[in-house]
Amino acid sequence: MVSIGIVARRRRRPAGGSGRRSKKAVDLALSRFSTTDKRDQSPDVQEDDKYMNPEQLDYFRQLLVDQLNSLDENAGNAHGKLVSEPKNLPDELDQAAEEDNRRTELRIRDRERKLINKIKETLEKIDNGEYGYCKSCSYPIGQARLEARPTADLCINCKDLEEQEERQFGG
Repeated sequence: MVSIGIVARRRRRPAGGSGRRSKKAVDLALSRFSTTDKRDQSPDVQEDDKYMNPEQLDYFRQLLVDQLNSLDENAGNAHGKLVSEPKNLPDELDQAAEEDNRRTELRIRDRERKLINKIKETLEKIDNGEYGYCKSCSYPIGQARLEARPTADLCINCKDLEEQEERQFGG
């Protein structure tokens, strides 16, 4: 005799999501991620405010200047390590590891140098009144994107398009 087992089936969720979380639960979860210190928050854009008003420009300028100062400090500290004489290590593996560390440090410094140049260009854009607008389509980049990457010069749509073209054409 063959016994037939019953397999429990999982109920499928509706296409629009599970619908389990109420708006109150979502708001509570999001409130845990918000900070209470108003000094570190960017000024919000109000309905009647201009997109990049002077208060917002000052906020982003200070954010960029702080980032620039931090990178300058790191560069000064790392310069001492790179200028120091290479160690004469007797073991070939130790020498290779030291050389690899030095090469990695140089690569990091090169990326930081490029970021410093980009920050300086962005500060010039703030001074010229061009900050916050896409260089490709001239639409506002968006405050959330600028919060995440203050040196962004493309809106999210143009950046997505650029990345798709890079993937397709290997550029």
